[in-house]
Amino acid sequence: LHSKYTSSAFNFFWIYPQEIIETLPATNFGRFIIKQELFFQQDPIKKIEKKSSGSLIQVEGLAGYFLSVNKEDFILTGGYEEKIPQAGVEDVMFSKQLLQNNVALFLSKNDIVLHNEADRLTLESRIMIFKRAAMTRKVAVSLGHDELGLNLSGSKFIVYTVFYPFKSFFLFCTKLLPDNPFFDFLYFKLVKIIWGLSSYEGYYK
Repeated sequence: LHSKYTSSAFNFFWIYPQEIIETLPATNFGRFIIKQELFFQQDPIKKIEKKSSGSLIQVEGLAGYFLSVNKEDFILTGGYEEKIPQAGVEDVMFSKQLLQNNVALFLSKNDIVLHNEADRLTLESRIMIFKRAAMTRKVAVSLGHDELGLNLSGSKFIVYTVFYPFKSFFLFCTKLLPDNPFFDFLYFKLVKIIWGLSSYEGYYK
């Protein structure tokens, strides 16, 4: 790929290993992962695939899970922003630097990486990811990356402010629900509320 496309960086398509995918239907959160298609690289596939041809999709951002970039291009960008305290937006910022230095970004659909997220198969683990990502977005904004702000609408900000004190209650409700597909609709609604509140907490609290 690097021989054919100079001044380019690449990600390979990721998906959960089959043995993890097979466990997902057994739990309500696993079924949520399936419903939201979180077990494979859905972005930028859905947004860009219709405009692409062949095995490569030109994208605006890459991630560090499998990143192939020439050493010279990496050094040219200055590398990752080390003021970002935890994982969250460092990939976005690094991709921005690559593009500003005329390095094209591609996702290879035909090359596959098995992405083991066995530590992210519970609601609690994902809550921490959402909260941490929002915290890093706040740091990125302080460094001048205003486009990475949370940018909640006025009404949504008010709703999250009102419901934030009840975050623990919503989480408690998810534990009360029987782990049965019949209750998935309600469980999925609660999960989305909790994730929104977790982002709000990480950014504003």
